[in-house]
Amino acid sequence: LTAINFWTEASHHNSDPVWGYRCVDNRCVKTAIETGQEEVWGLQVCRLNCSEPFGTVWPKPRGLASVGNGLVAIDGRSVEFRSSGTLKGYWDISAERFRGQLANKVAGEEANSGGYRMVVELVVKDDSLVLNHDTVERYRLSVGQPVHDQVIVTIEAENYFGARHGLETLAQLIVFDDLSGDLLLLVGAEIQDAPAFPHRGLSLDTVRHYVEVESIKRTIDALAMVKMNVFHWHITDSQSWPLVIKSHPILHTFGAYSRKQIYTAKDVEDIVQYALVRGVRIIPELDAPGHIGEGWEKTGLVSCFNYQPWVQYCEEPPCGQFDPT
Repeated sequence: LTAINFWTEASHHNSDPVWGYRCVDNRCVKTAIETGQEEVWGLQVCRLNCSEPFGTVWPKPRGLASVGNGLVAIDGRSVEFRSSGTLKGYWDISAERFRGQLANKVAGEEANSGGYRMVVELVVKDDSLVLNHDTVERYRLSVGQPVHDQVIVTIEAENYFGARHGLETLAQLIVFDDLSGDLLLLVGAEIQDAPAFPHRGLSLDTVRHYVEVESIKRTIDALAMVKMNVFHWHITDSQSWPLVIKSHPILHTFGAYSRKQIYTAKDVEDIVQYALVRGVRIIPELDAPGHIGEGWEKTGLVSCFNYQPWVQYCEEPPCGQFDPT
């Protein structure tokens, strides 16, 4: 519904734009729009065209990257996805997310209706959803020329995760031109890409500062957009124990910052699945035996809990470790 509103609630400007951008020495330079001067672009269009091979693609492709011969207007509301195999549910989520990305590009702007219909063909060799250090994440993206009323985009990969990266790249080849009001796609482009490193991750500490589930999901969305594949979740430590373990409820009861600032089994399962659809695996960190404190004080299993002055007993407050006796 949010994506639909972006398309239908565009603002309407009362005056023509007076500024545009030209590409000068691989840099976008702001330029006043004057009659009879050479063509100027909107900023996002300039960023796409001004640096080789594609200024808006991130990370930079590591393989073949050939530039097409122009931009065409597409209809972001009529994108069609074609896939086969057993992963329809995953592709449906990815397709809806892709449409949302296009809607975000024109949010609050006056967008033209119409344009070519974009058809995205997703071709994968293996329907496996195993995501680990050895997963092959390369892909090949080909953007065809307009034929009749449509443009066909083909993404080929070994598996879902590589093809998903190709979708992210495709989204980066589409920009909104605020001068013309068109959503533009770079046609005739071909990219062969693969990660430089098998582990591309970010660590988030939700122990010292509780982070809500929806905020964690937004972080995972950001990882997916730049093709990172690991979310290292530091979920327990001396400072708090927000993780609900049904067999040991005493831990989160005494260890969480509040009754609401917890992560249930359903929360964890939801985050893991949310990440997998976006090509990200979760590595949880539950610290022990030397990093336990809050939540353990009533178990009889911890020694030196919250000893003061803490600098004499541990690296950081509150002190605590398993009692080896």
